Amino acid sequence: HPRANTPSVRDLVHDLLLDHINPLYDGGGRIVAEYDLDGEMLAEYHVVIDRHYGLIAKYSMMNQMDIVGITTIMCEKEFQRGFGEDWSVVWREKRLHSGREAMEVLRCDARGLYEAWKEAEVIRFGKDLYCGRIHQRSVGGKWVYVLNGFYMAMRNEYLEPSSCVHAYVIQWSAEMLPWKDFLTRAIGSSDPSKALPDSLRRTIYDRYRYLEMEERPNEFFNAIHASESPLEGLAERLNWSFSKTVQQDEFGKTLLGKGIPESKILEWCENSKVSMSRNDATATIGGPRYVDVAGMMDIFDVVKGMDTRECLDTLIQVYDCELFGSKEGRDKKRKMWRRQKIIHRTSSDVNEALRSCCTIC
Repeated sequence: HPRANTPSVRDLVHDLLLDHINPLYDGGGRIVAEYDLDGEMLAEYHVVIDRHYGLIAKYSMMNQMDIVGITTIMCEKEFQRGFGEDWSVVWREKRLHSGREAMEVLRCDARGLYEAWKEAEVIRFGKDLYCGRIHQRSVGGKWVYVLNGFYMAMRNEYLEPSSCVHAYVIQWSAEMLPWKDFLTRAIGSSDPSKALPDSLRRTIYDRYRYLEMEERPNEFFNAIHASESPLEGLAERLNWSFSKTVQQDEFGKTLLGKGIPESKILEWCENSKVSMSRNDATATIGGPRYVDVAGMMDIFDVVKGMDTRECLDTLIQVYDCELFGSKEGRDKKRKMWRRQKIIHRTSSDVNEALRSCCTIC
């Protein structure tokens, strides 16, 4: 994050990363490359920031009509229990706003909204969806509710000409450090105050003044980001242009080699929702709690914390499920294809599907 990009933080991150990914100092883990991305470049391609933050950005920048569509996420009972107000009344009185709309309603800029957000009562209603209650007398003296009110200021910080982001591409052995342990032990909880003692986020949180930072990190500004799976790593290398194309990326080439078409990989890199049976979901990610009411899951949630082999096998399973349906349906279609021995190749996607199917048989 630009706010955390000081020389002292960069030195700390470099050294602690190597301590975690290369504990034996034998080259088993290494920093492959480092990059600086300045504000002028990011301002020119501001979509990079919004794509990087995904749902956080979407909820903060939506309009009133879009907000209607998230009422199923913001449960009315949870809203009343958390804030003590009736959801329908708040909606009817137009007192719920995205971060972008709130700046106009509250007559403030992005930084002013962030300062108000820090004093607000905030409740999390779903993945990447936070609602803050802000008292503003210019709106009838009633509470105003804002979605992801922290994002607009954070977004502006990236786009300042003087800002700069420092990025690392790293490689390590999953046998020495499983990806889920990398996220908890090396990077730390998204709330730095709750992160493990030797993690990067907790260390920066504890030593922020020594590290020349003006503000202590918090849940919304936690100083450092890390990819949560090989798939998310691919998406972020593509987004930040560390890998120009899927074919030029090591994990991307592996997915292509398993018969998954580039169009599907790019769709997943946008964190698309995928449909899997609850049995498949339970077997893959440890329980149906990741499945929403429509039976859909964010693909990044499906593979979060998985090492490369498990992530690859799961993505093949997801693709196979999308093509052939349930496990019973997949088995039936495979048997039918084996009996026929003749397959009509009507499109490149079908050809890719066959290679994927053969891979997992």
